[in-house]
Amino acid sequence: MSPTRAWRGWAAVHPDVRQTRAGTEVVLGSCPFATTAVADPDTVCGMHLGIAEGLAEGTDLIIDELVRKDPRRAGCRLRVHSKSDE
Repeated sequence: MSPTRAWRGWAAVHPDVRQTRAGTEVVLGSCPFATTAVADPDTVCGMHLGIAEGLAEGTDLIIDELVRKDPRRAGCRLRVHSKSDE
């Protein structure tokens, strides 16, 4: 499954799939919990990472990491790769 197709169901964060030299990144265009994320980023970012891992389950996608950014500006990045790339 392509990264673009896997993230379509996660409309609340306005995902944008980008190919970079380092691989594939899913840039989260908004944080629906930005105020809470400022106060408790571990919980909110952990929840987003868990959602991403759930979306990737049953596909050939692997979530490598979540790169956090200021939730008020969004732009957090999920770095992903395909099992076929291993």
